[in-house]
Order: sequence, then structure tokens, then C-alpha cells
Amino acid sequence: MNKKLITLLLLCSLIIPVGMTGCLDEDYDEPVQETTEAAEAPTEETAAPTEDGTESTEEETSPTEGETEPTEEETAPTEEGTEPAEPSQEEPEYLYGTGLKVSSGAVDYEHYITEFYTGETYFAFTFEFLGNPLAGGKTEYDEDVEAAFEADWETFAADFILTVDGTEYTSTGVDLSYCDTDGEVFEAGTCCTGVYFPGIDYDNAETITLTVGEDVYTLKDGDQFDYGKLIKSEAYEIALSSGNVDYVLTGMDYYEKCTILWADFDFTESPLANGETDYHNYDQLEEAFDADWEAYTKDFVLTVDGTAYPIDECHGTMCYQEGDSAWIEPGTCSAVVLFPGIDYKNAETITLTAGGEVYTLKEPKDYNGAKPWLFSNCDGVVTEDTPAELKDDFYLYVNKDDHVSLVCTDEDPQHGFVDSVEESQKERFEKMFSNPAPEDHDAKLAYDLYHLATDWDARNAVGVQPLMEKIEAVEAIDSVDALTDYLGTSGENNLWNSFADTDLEDPDNYIIVFYPFNTLISDPAEYANMTPEGEDELGAAQYFAVEMLKKCGFTEDEAWDKVENRMSLETTLAETMLTAEEQEQYEFFQEMGDHVSREELIELSGQLPLLTDLEQTWNFPEFDTYIVVEPEFFEKLNALCTEDNLTLLKDYLIVNLMFDYAEDLDYETVKLYNESFANGMPEDDAAYGQDIVSSNLAWPFEKLYSLTALKQEDKERLTNLTDEIISNYREILNNEDFISEETRSRAIEKLDALGKNILYPDDWSKYNCESLNIRSAEEGGSFFEAEEQILKFNIAQMAEVLRNPMEDPGWDPANGFAPHVENCFYSPGINEIFILGGWTQGVSYYPDMTVEELYATMGYTIGHEISHAFDKEGAMYDKDGNEENWWTDEDLAAFQERNGKLIEYFSTQVEPWADAHLDGEFLAAEACADMGGMKVMLLMASKIPDFDYDLFFRTYASSNMIEYNESIAYWCYTDDKHPFDYLRVNVVLQQFDEFLDFYGITEGDGMYLAPEDRILVW
Repeated sequence: MNKKLITLLLLCSLIIPVGMTGCLDEDYDEPVQETTEAAEAPTEETAAPTEDGTESTEEETSPTEGETEPTEEETAPTEEGTEPAEPSQEEPEYLYGTGLKVSSGAVDYEHYITEFYTGETYFAFTFEFLGNPLAGGKTEYDEDVEAAFEADWETFAADFILTVDGTEYTSTGVDLSYCDTDGEVFEAGTCCTGVYFPGIDYDNAETITLTVGEDVYTLKDGDQFDYGKLIKSEAYEIALSSGNVDYVLTGMDYYEKCTILWADFDFTESPLANGETDYHNYDQLEEAFDADWEAYTKDFVLTVDGTAYPIDECHGTMCYQEGDSAWIEPGTCSAVVLFPGIDYKNAETITLTAGGEVYTLKEPKDYNGAKPWLFSNCDGVVTEDTPAELKDDFYLYVNKDDHVSLVCTDEDPQHGFVDSVEESQKERFEKMFSNPAPEDHDAKLAYDLYHLATDWDARNAVGVQPLMEKIEAVEAIDSVDALTDYLGTSGENNLWNSFADTDLEDPDNYIIVFYPFNTLISDPAEYANMTPEGEDELGAAQYFAVEMLKKCGFTEDEAWDKVENRMSLETTLAETMLTAEEQEQYEFFQEMGDHVSREELIELSGQLPLLTDLEQTWNFPEFDTYIVVEPEFFEKLNALCTEDNLTLLKDYLIVNLMFDYAEDLDYETVKLYNESFANGMPEDDAAYGQDIVSSNLAWPFEKLYSLTALKQEDKERLTNLTDEIISNYREILNNEDFISEETRSRAIEKLDALGKNILYPDDWSKYNCESLNIRSAEEGGSFFEAEEQILKFNIAQMAEVLRNPMEDPGWDPANGFAPHVENCFYSPGINEIFILGGWTQGVSYYPDMTVEELYATMGYTIGHEISHAFDKEGAMYDKDGNEENWWTDEDLAAFQERNGKLIEYFSTQVEPWADAHLDGEFLAAEACADMGGMKVMLLMASKIPDFDYDLFFRTYASSNMIEYNESIAYWCYTDDKHPFDYLRVNVVLQQFDEFLDFYGITEGDGMYLAPEDRILVW
């Protein structure tokens, strides 16, 4: 089974953080599991595995374009200039065809593309070999022809000079050529070759020239393509039309020195295409589309605060055919036009005039036109001069001083009550691993793993030795029988993947899914038709794999041999695998595969120990039915398991070990891996160690957090509070007059069945890791050893679950239901609330709170979550979590009418700025829960003599204080199901006589809402 995948699928956790506004976030999505590694395609001639064990002779491939079919000769790319430099963490800058044409005298070369990386610059040129004297009349680009053309290029390009702001760079090497005889990438007979230079800072270079012989060609001059810093990218969807083409303005990129307009169109729908649907014939159509775009945009004007900017230049159009891009629909084209740079940040109004029509791209938000209250949550709206009267705007009255003093920046875009929660949480994380080692077994697992992970001196001392031992086991394989034995018993099998999943056809049971091995290029389509995106993956993976193999003692030539052999195997098998686009056609991974019986799977297995690996090595139970994704892959892989292909198969496994174990080794290796495929190393060891523990030992991490940060007395206090709230909620349901006794009975039955999960699990035995033992550093243990033990434990746990399926325990770190998470939830599918320990920090909860403060914070929060069981969404689930209508028809109609009134209020009566209409339907569930939480707390408050309502209401308002910049404000407006926080205070409180009467609020005051206009659902 795949090491990384099985770890993800079992006990690893992907913690979902509090939403960016700090609001209670009851909505969550299950994480998508990644199943492929990023990586590479072959760049030189490699030995292709064949089903009869012989090697096939086919055309070689280029690192820039074309198919990836291997050739007969095995040659590692060790010639000067053919190794990729360490890739930049940024996407490379591209300089597309400039029209530059140069000639060696024997061959005419045309510039195709230049890629500027931090460590390397690569120029690609195309040429025609058909009819050239060097081809000797041949029409196939065979080895003799290839040698003649490469000799010409090597001699010609060796003297090229790249000059950047006066500094000269000579070539570091040339690339071998690729020729397209079938016309799949270029026109038939077109070849491509390249030349390398050192990496340059393309963005900041003023002038770049290429010297060829005595001729100097300017590639960049002054501000050409120098856009400066990106200020803002805005997405739009504005329909435009030239009459010949229907364009959609999709976005504007606002740089310091340039503004770029992007428009999409479907070229197949335009009459200019003349019915043509094949992009490879688009060259004949491009001129027509470019001409249309140029004519249409010549009168475009961008107007900024009254100043008009005509276009600087029209960059034309670009089209995508199937296979050209993984994320753009085939047939979709992009058109680009440039305007001068503008000060987007400080611009009040931006419009685009196109075809005589004026389209608004940005306009000032009239916050003074908000209704019925000022949008206090947005940075800068509240000033010293802003009036704040208790009876008119209670939220602002309580929080004005905070809003006046707070300033949001790009680095610190929000402030408020979430700050205290997050700061308190940070302190607790630090204590988890700085305190003495805990006595609890599971908590100590987390503690020990953290210190093993962050002890870089010890990890560096071990180095890559554990990985070298695993490599030796593969190198020792000397026959197909030995390979079969290794695959079935080593636990390191990576020639295919398998995992256990809930069977979609029988959700009460599991099923095993088998699917192809990991490919180093994420999309199998890249093996037949390389794109720039595939090229980027190729460079990163080649660099990483070769560097890792060198660290493990292989020479550079040997390392390249192994990488190329792996790619040769992948290239041969890629044609049996679904492309990324094909995979997107399925909603679930299982839908890609075929259900097969056990007997059919055994027959398909052939020499591959598919079941031996699972059942004998990992003790998985036998199943009657399995799922096989892409059976053709397994058939072909079986056919390739011959003595002649043994080296290729072994090299695949060895290269795979580099990826599987890189993160478990020394600092240099971990840094190399993270910089190649992630975003670099975490900012400090503490963050790194915490991430390692939470992702590898989810429940021990939660156990250590609970023992360190949470107290039993707080759990008991909040549990008792929850029980009291439920009791009072029952009273609310009993007093509702819009539902019948039949519906009331079902509602109370659901309330009584409500599951309570407070701070941390009541019973840790469901989550214990007692059978897992790792040695601490003091006991002579190592991080690598610990990771191996954890992997074995995880797989053993899955085997046990498959043998004895257990009931869903509710708590689930992978989906955010974990003690440390700074959030609270109601889950309708199981009818349970989760009041998580991470939320009970800072202003949300502290042990010496008064009852008024407790009710206004945690009491309201708990009531809010319970109310979700009876909002317009939760009310459609029964007491057991089944989506079922338990309402009478008459009661449901009355319930929907009440929700309709709430929806209409938010949609028509509230605007955070002028003409900003809220989506009441979108906000209805959260708004209902807000008011339900307040109603039950006021009911409880009424039973306490001398209850301090002023302290209660003020605490409620201050605990919802938050200020954020305009970008976050707009995100909340469009994507957050919670009302803005000032509305969560003012709208909620104005529903209740207790609030209005206490402060003497009457008709004419801004906080007053007449009884007939109130929108309480319950």
C-alpha cells in the first residue's frame, strides 16, 4: 500500500481552522485526499519496457514539447547543459515567440519560448528538417539525421551570449533536439532544440539582448513586460461582444506599471472559425481572431476617477485544445489588452468603456448609506466623530472605542475578539511541548514525537542511512520471483495503490479499491503531450530525485539512469491510465473503477501479489468484492514483469522511496523536499513539530492538548450549562403556539436525543493508541523509527476496523471535530453538538466569569448550536440524523412562513453599504440560530434574581466585536453564511422585550423593532 496515502486515509488529521472572520463556523467540508505525486517526464533517450521483455525503438522526447515515447538507447542526461537547475519556488517567467529568426548557415532557427527560472534560463528554437541538406533527403528524423542537426546546433549555439543590463552570460550547454514527424505538437517536420544560460532576474532586468554571431537581438528594453508589483487581481464576469465574437471579461490584473484585461471566448462558437473545431488548425484562424480583437478593443477606455486611459497595446488571443491545459475548457480562448498602470488601491471609481457601453469595475462603497446601522465592522468606517448612542446602535455604543483605536493592515487585516482566543491558544500550544513529559501513554506519544521531529542534530546524525537500507533491499532483487516476494512482504509496495473506503453501493460496509501507481507527472496525459505545466513538474521532480539519489551514494550518472528508467516505465503505462480531465468526470473515486469478484481479482493479479500484500503482510480481511480502477494498467504491468524489465521495475521502486521517506530524514533532505514540492519549511521548529504531531498522531495530539490546556472542572461546568440550556429549550418548544402537539412531540424527541460533545471526549478509549509504542530520544529512538511504527500502527488499525466496523464515534480531527479547534459545531447527520476546547479560551470563557458573562458568551454559543437543530436546514433531519420530514404539512408551512419573514428582513431591510443587498436565504440558518441562542439565555436569565442585564448585554456585544479590512468585509458579504457581527448583535437584541424594556428603547429609536415586524423563528 502507498505509504503516504494510507497514512492520510487512516488517522492523520487535516484540521479546519476558524473561518477568516472568526465567526462560529458550523459549515465544513471533508478534505479531498491527494493521490498522486508531482513530477517529471523523460528528457533523454531511455529504455522502454516491453511486454515481451525487449526494448522498443521510438522517437525521443524533448523537455519542452512533444510525446514521451522512449528510444532504444539508454542515455542518462549527463551531458553539459542538460541537467535542470534547482527550480524557483515561483512560476517561471515566459518569453513566448518573439519572431526572432537566426541562421547557422545550414539551418534556419526560429525562437519558440524562453523560460526564466531563478537558477536557469532556457531558450527553445524550432527548425524545419524536411528538405534541409543536412537531412540528406530523408523524411524520418532518424539517428543519423539527428546527429547532423545536433552537431550544427551545438556548434552554432555554443557562442550565443545573453546580456542582461550590461552583464554577459555565456551558454552553459545545449539541449538535444526533438522532432515532430506526426504533426501532433508542431507541424509535421518541425523540430525543437534549446540552449541554456544561467538564471537571471527577468522581472527586474531593464535590458536583455541575445548576441548571435555579429547580430544583437533585443528581447527586453526598459519597461517592456516590466509590470512592477501586482497590486490587485479582480475577477469579473461581464459579457462583451464585437459582433463576430462573444467575449467575457473575466479579470483585471492591476500592476504598478500596467493594467491587464483578460477576456475569454469560445472560438468554436464564432463564425470566424468557419466550423473549425481543431485547435491544431488554429494557426490559420488566429489572424482573423486577432484582427477582430484588435479592431474591437482599439477604442476601449479605462476611466479612473474621471481620468481616461486608452489602451497601451493589444496582445492578441491564445487558444486551448484538449490536452493543452488541465484547468481550461477545450475550445476556450483568452484575449489580452494592456492599459497603463493605475492606483487601484486608492481609486474610487473605475469603469471600462467598450463598444460604446460603460461597465463599472469599481465604485466607492457608500458606508454612510448603510441601513439601518453603520457597517462598524469595516476598518475605517468608525471615527472619533461617529455618533454612538445606546438606543440607536447598541453594537457601536459598546465597541466604539475599540474600533477607533484599531487599524487594519495588509499584514494584520483583522482584529477583535478572535485575537484573544488565538493568542491564548498559541500559549497553550507552547506549553504542550515545553512542560515535562506527561505520564499518560497517548499524550506522551505526541510529546515524544514532537521532540524527535524537532531534534535536528539527532536527525542529521542519522542522515539518510535508514533510506539506504531500504534501497539495498530493492537492489538485492535478482529475479521476478524475488520481486514478487518483495512486493508481497516488504510493506514497501508502490507498483500499485490500494486503500479501504466506505462502499458507495453498501454504505454500511467497506471495500478495497486498487488503482495505478503514482506518476511523477500528475496528469498521465502529459506523457503523450507535454505542456509548460508538465514541464514545471518535470523540472522539480528531476532535480529532487537526482539530488536525493546522490545523497544516497549514487553517482550523478547512476541517479539519472534510475530517474529515466522510472519515467520509461511510467510512459509505457500512462496510456492505460485516466487523464486528469477524465478523472474530473467522476464525482467519487470509486466511480472510476469496476467491481470485481475475489476470483476475478486473483486472475487479474497474475504475478502481482495484490492480496498477499494486504492479507498476509497487513492482516486485512478477505472481501467478496473489490474495485479496480483501470484494469488495463494491471494487465499491462503484469505483462511487463519480466527478467528483461527487472531493472526498470527496481528503479521505479528506488526512486519512489526517495519521495516516500524524504520528510522523515535529516534537515537538508526535508528542506529539499519542502522547497521542491511545498511552500518551504515552516517559520520555526515549534510550528514544524506541531504540524508533524497533529498530522501523524491526531488523537495523541488531542489528548496532550486536553491534558495541558483544558480542565475537568471546566468540562463539568459547561456540560451542566448545556444540560440546563437543553432543559430551557424544551420549555421554549413547549410554549411555541405555531406547531401542533404532533410536531412538538417530534421536536422534543429530537432535542432529548441531542448528543453533547463538550471540550474533549468523555471516553478516550475509542481513540486510544495503547498498542503503539515509540522510543523517545532518551530511550535511543529516532524520528525515522517512530514514523515507521506509526505507519504500521495506522494500517493495523484500519485492518481492525475492516474486521470489526465500529460505530461513528462523532469526534473526528480530519473534519475539524477535535478538542483543540477554535470553533463549535452542530452536525445534523448525527444530531450532535460540539463545543470544542479551542473555543473556550480568551474572552469566550474563563473560569471566574460571572454568570452574566458566562451566559453572554458560552451560554449563547451553546444555545446557538442547539438552535441549528431547528433552523431551516437542521429541521429537515430527524433525531437520528436522517434527512426526513418529521413535520405535519400545516406546521411545516407555518415554519417556512416564519423563515420567509426572516429572509425578507435581511434581504430588504439591511444594507452594510448603499445598495449592498444581503442574501437573506443564505444567512437564514445562522440568523435563526443566533436568535435562538439569545432567546434561551434570556429565559434562563429571567429565573435568576437580580440578574445584571446591563453586564449581560454589554458582554454579548463586546464578545462579538471584530474589525477587518475591506477585502475580508467583501468576502463576508459574498461567502459567509453568518450575518456581519454588528448585525449579530443589533438584529438579535432588537427582537426581545427584555432588551428594549431594560434600556427604555421605544418607537423612533434606531434599536426599536415593532412586535409585528420581528423575525424570531422560534
